[in-house]
Amino acid sequence: MVSGASGWARTYRGLYWTDGGGVGWRKITPPVAHPATLRSIEFADTERGWALAEEGNEPHPRPALFATQDGGHSWTRTPIHFGSRYSQAGSASFAAVGAHRVLALVRESRNTAFSIGYLFVSHDGGRRWHQLPEPPPHAGEIVFTSTRDGWLAEEGPNPSLYRTRDEGRSWQEVRLQRPTGLVKARADYLAPRFEADGHGVLAATYDNFEKRAFTVLYTSEDFGRHWTLSASTRLLVEGNPVAAAYRGFESVMTAIFETPQLGLLSVDDSTLSLAGAGLPAEYSPSLSFSDSENGFGRIDGEDCTVKARRARCTDVNNLYYTGDGGTSWAPTTRP
Repeated sequence: MVSGASGWARTYRGLYWTDGGGVGWRKITPPVAHPATLRSIEFADTERGWALAEEGNEPHPRPALFATQDGGHSWTRTPIHFGSRYSQAGSASFAAVGAHRVLALVRESRNTAFSIGYLFVSHDGGRRWHQLPEPPPHAGEIVFTSTRDGWLAEEGPNPSLYRTRDEGRSWQEVRLQRPTGLVKARADYLAPRFEADGHGVLAATYDNFEKRAFTVLYTSEDFGRHWTLSASTRLLVEGNPVAAAYRGFESVMTAIFETPQLGLLSVDDSTLSLAGAGLPAEYSPSLSFSDSENGFGRIDGEDCTVKARRARCTDVNNLYYTGDGGTSWAPTTRP
């Protein structure tokens, strides 16, 4: 979801756009060279978007960055190079700063023991890119609040949170206050989300390896210079938190596997309230919200039945839409 009920979805057929919460779609796939794999997509608003594609294969990689300024009606393509001549693109995280500056942290495709990323910057909305000389400490999700200040939530075997104050040329690890009993727990951070006035929210999942996982919410009033531990709750099982930061609304939405509902962790009372009527109970949804009301929930899994000692499984891949902040969900059309 990008703005209100407008958003995009990617299928094996390509990239699609909706302005009605999934009721009607138009194809906006970038003109990738075949064979190609569309790795990552991000839109800053209903007009500006970026994508990463790997247009080659293992011995002959050809990664490229794409940009649109008109909601996907047209795209520009820029080949990029990083690492060695055999380096393939795995994924990318995009961060827009103002109307023209955008950064792309491209992850090199390697096994899960490595988290290597390369930072590219564009000053014209994505038509031209150049790589910064010093790579970040790891790959992951990036967020920039100004041309100088940015955040990196590492994706890798040992997740960490980093901050830059010099346009991504150097990064420093950020250590946050932890709840009691979770000092030595493994942390998994999401990149923070900020309002224009500096109000921000940051979510983390802590796992203490004793079959207990916690979602923790931090808030800031000064673009992340100081963080306050605002809420924490134990998860029934390990979920995938989605941080949402909106004026007057701070929460983490977490998929709870054992119920057909979503947990809404609010700063106000530090409790896990249940919402989400309409989502199937046996699956964990992937969530995306454009504001405090509008969101998509994607259900992905397998439905297996056993007949005559033979198991037959069919893929379950359904899209749901909410217009009331996740309280209720209804199935919508797919591209």
